[in-house]
Amino acid sequence: MDGIRGRVRIDPRLALADLQERALGVPQRDFLGRRHHAALVPRHDPPPLGRLRKDLPSGRAGAEKAHPRRHTLHRKPGPGRGAARGVRLSRRGCDRAARAPRREPLPAAPGTSPPGRARPHGPGLEASLGRQPAARPRTLPALSETIVSKLTRSPAWQALAAHQKRTANASLSELFSADASRAERFSLEAGGLLLDYSKHRIDAETMRLLRELADQAQVPAWIARMFAGDPVNDTEGRAALHVALRSDRRVFPERGDVMPAVRAALEQTRHFVEEAQRGALKGGAGLPITDIVNIGIGGSDLGPRMLARALRGFRKPGPRLHFIANIDPADLDSALDGLNPRTTFFIVASKSFTTAETLDNAARARTWLESALGKSTGISRHFAAVTANAAGAAALGVPPERVFPLWDWVGGRWSVWSAVGLPVALTAGMDAFDELLEGARAMDEHFRTAPLERNMPVVLALLEIWYVNFFGARSRAVIPYSEDLRDFPAYLQQLEMESNGKRVDRDGNEVDYDTAPVVWGSAGTPSQHAFHQLLHQGTHLIPVDFIVLGHGGESSGARAALAANALAQSSALAFGNPVPDAPHKALPGNRPSSTLLLKRLAPRSLGALIALYEHKVFVEGTIWNLNSFDQWGVEHGKNLARALLPRLLGGGKSAELDS
Repeated sequence: MDGIRGRVRIDPRLALADLQERALGVPQRDFLGRRHHAALVPRHDPPPLGRLRKDLPSGRAGAEKAHPRRHTLHRKPGPGRGAARGVRLSRRGCDRAARAPRREPLPAAPGTSPPGRARPHGPGLEASLGRQPAARPRTLPALSETIVSKLTRSPAWQALAAHQKRTANASLSELFSADASRAERFSLEAGGLLLDYSKHRIDAETMRLLRELADQAQVPAWIARMFAGDPVNDTEGRAALHVALRSDRRVFPERGDVMPAVRAALEQTRHFVEEAQRGALKGGAGLPITDIVNIGIGGSDLGPRMLARALRGFRKPGPRLHFIANIDPADLDSALDGLNPRTTFFIVASKSFTTAETLDNAARARTWLESALGKSTGISRHFAAVTANAAGAAALGVPPERVFPLWDWVGGRWSVWSAVGLPVALTAGMDAFDELLEGARAMDEHFRTAPLERNMPVVLALLEIWYVNFFGARSRAVIPYSEDLRDFPAYLQQLEMESNGKRVDRDGNEVDYDTAPVVWGSAGTPSQHAFHQLLHQGTHLIPVDFIVLGHGGESSGARAALAANALAQSSALAFGNPVPDAPHKALPGNRPSSTLLLKRLAPRSLGALIALYEHKVFVEGTIWNLNSFDQWGVEHGKNLARALLPRLLGGGKSAELDS
């Protein structure tokens, strides 16, 4: 019995294992393949789903309601404060003062418009109008109350800290010598990818304890909730349904099945791509479009730009593609240099259609067109928009049939699977784009169904937590041995650091542990002549992700050389090079790395690779108790810039400015 609360204390590992079996239909086994024992301690069955959904809001707020803690609430009335905002809770009598997440209105049904927002239009979208059936034929595990409220004081965390002290000096050379099958035991295959994580400072006990940390954080339950469309983005009251964009089955957010709208948008994209590739896309002068310029920033630029480069080997005949992101006029001027306004088309991608950089570049692009074509109605034939704000697109002059929809349940950095990926389809064709979605779907299915110890995104997330939180690692290098993947590290920077670069948890508490590390890197082999010196002999512990392509075809010799260099670097990091007589030449080794092998760089394997890192980020956020789907740290700087701009343009006094 719990002497303080007067109820039976449940062993969370056993309760969660049993809950996972019933919810996911997967027997829970440990790293040695043994089935977890159940019913060793009294347990409580979760309430029936109907009662759970009726009585409890989804997520942590529901747990707060079911098990109220000894908090003193003080409401601070004021304008703009809702029922859940403006509530502070005292720390008397509890380890952690949890603040209920701000509850926003539920997301609008697909094809309908939230108040004050115009509905996007486009061919084929009429099929998705009206409210879809709201039935939710699913069974989800309930999120139980956390027994130990502080992550760093939890049993799993403490066990890992003690284990790290015991094994901190373990040598990778010794670990490999003691286990001839280590590489095989610490390898995984999923979605056409092979992950070798044997060169990490881990053993079977490390992975078992990390698995317990994932169980403690209820990772399987959170995975189920994300796929079911629960509002896991709790600060904005939204689902995070990027997985629906590549799904082949019904997905149920709060207001109904989103798949009709997703399929309609995909068909709209297909029609546009086919029109452009056969030369039927024409400008105001009636000439076929020869160049398409994508204007966006952040998630509307990094993903499409990275994929367009990665898939250039699959390029189809059609217009040439260009990208603009920076508000610096040099970016636009460079992209437009040599282009013919009469045959140039612009895609303006912005979910909100209020992003300053994107709107400024779009306005300058329109001015460039008008200087050549005049202010005629034909200018509108040179624009398309990808947005959730059709009214904003109309204000720019984008015709309704050229507005491609986005939804509030798709975050910008997760949106490349939507019409934001239009440049990808224009480069490689719709067949390649479909294969990209299929690869991501395969990784989704693996992530949703695989046991934690054999789940590739979970394993990558646990390894990162191991180094960030128990070794003090502050950064991770990502080195793709492929020039076509040169932009992949920059793409991951936004995906990982914008998602988990946070200091306040889901309950509104400041964390006392490190969260997302700095992600950086560039393509190998040039990286070897730039920063590998630091990796091998520097004073920082920097885990590395090597991404390697299988070799074959006409360039097999070059591919083999790339693979040889990547494997040599991972070996040198792991095992070092002792030179007793010349310490300045010695490499200490014991530097951890993962190797991800793709048989070839193709749309399907690339889709799986991106989805792998998406899910890794979500698992890390779940364990760190973060909302990985908001980015409030970005907003304040935007507001400051808007306030400062008039002063700079008006010659503000220096005392009003920092410099």
